[in-house]
Amino acid sequence: MSREHTNVAKQTGPSLILHIGMPKTGSTALQGFLAHNRERLPDQQILYPQCGHPVRQHTALVKSIVVPLFDWALFNKSIDIFDPVVYINDVLKQCQEQQCQKVILSSEFFWASPAMQAGPVHHTPSTENFAHLTTFIRSCKDLFKDFSNCTIVVYLRRQDDWIDSFFNQQVKDGFSIPSRQELLGETKNYLLYHKNLALWADFFGKENIIVRYVDELPQRDVITDFVNLVGLDNNLLAQPEKNHRTANTKLSRKSASLMQKAVALQFDPAMLALLREVLQNLSFQTSSTGKTRGYTLFDSAFYKEVLELYDDDNSKLAAEYIDLTTPNVDRDASLTTKDGDDHNEVTQVDDHFEAKFEELLEEFFARFAAHNIAMNNGQTGQNQEAALRAAQNQLAAAQQQLNDILTSKRWLLGNIVAAPYRKMKSLLSSSPF
Repeated sequence: MSREHTNVAKQTGPSLILHIGMPKTGSTALQGFLAHNRERLPDQQILYPQCGHPVRQHTALVKSIVVPLFDWALFNKSIDIFDPVVYINDVLKQCQEQQCQKVILSSEFFWASPAMQAGPVHHTPSTENFAHLTTFIRSCKDLFKDFSNCTIVVYLRRQDDWIDSFFNQQVKDGFSIPSRQELLGETKNYLLYHKNLALWADFFGKENIIVRYVDELPQRDVITDFVNLVGLDNNLLAQPEKNHRTANTKLSRKSASLMQKAVALQFDPAMLALLREVLQNLSFQTSSTGKTRGYTLFDSAFYKEVLELYDDDNSKLAAEYIDLTTPNVDRDASLTTKDGDDHNEVTQVDDHFEAKFEELLEEFFARFAAHNIAMNNGQTGQNQEAALRAAQNQLAAAQQQLNDILTSKRWLLGNIVAAPYRKMKSLLSSSPF
């Protein structure tokens, strides 16, 4: 039974399309597309309003709603905060001035807020934590009351796929992640999709909620799907230029393990960034074949247990919204495309080099840990600073050597893979710690 929703829609004012995520479903690409077309959208009577920093999305609005309600919610300090009522009134005024009939607001931070902006204690499926989610959604309903109608749009990934993608990103960004046992201990409230959608339905009406399963979209293209959903004429819009340098390559299981070890050893941010770039370069796409290796953080048994954990909620989701049972590719496979002689050879070379690089970093980590112990015992000074600089130089050299290899055809490099490894080993042997 709906707690707040009424089916009587206002006859005046623009309608609202509220895209609430979830995270890791192509939200950044969609927001980039909408922001790129911000000046063109009013020609189709649609407003995608600015919202401070970050400039392409409406996360500042989420922060402005959440922070006064929950002082324990954590947002990046760079995200703006303002009076949300004043902001929405200004948006409505812009609509009137530009004769827009629809407003699009987009932020994946709307999903399961404030739980996803807080620590693990707020991730449990407790009554108290869901009460927090309810309070946030009620505040959204009150804030958007002057729109003639509000349509909620959400894109989902199956929980096993989402966990793998989200925590791979966390590792790359230099954060520690929950253990296997912690992830499988109990459900996380933000992954109980049906239960979250039921809260939105209570306030906005089930008929106003549109749910999409990313894996069922043609080529997993969220932008095209959203354009069609909103009724935009794509011929009147422009595609933002793609920046291939920002490709978001996943880390392999070995590389993720090395990155987590670096986090545990408290590498400074600059060294973490360098290490991330080196390890990410090991997950490659060859320019000549376009073939890519597929990586997962855990083994296939883990992902099976994840799905079992959320089976009951997913069954309810399938009955009312969308079925997530479409099989994914084998999560423990080494390759994401069909085998071929050249591709198998590439993989063998890559595996060999990754193993050698792992040995090198293991030795580096051991020395770094010993160095930290010395510093903690009060042996500080210029020698230790020089040691850190030398370590950074070693990793920088290793990165350059990897980049040199990445510019060539890997399956022709089997006989010279050992050469850069020996050079890296030599650099390490000259380390002052």
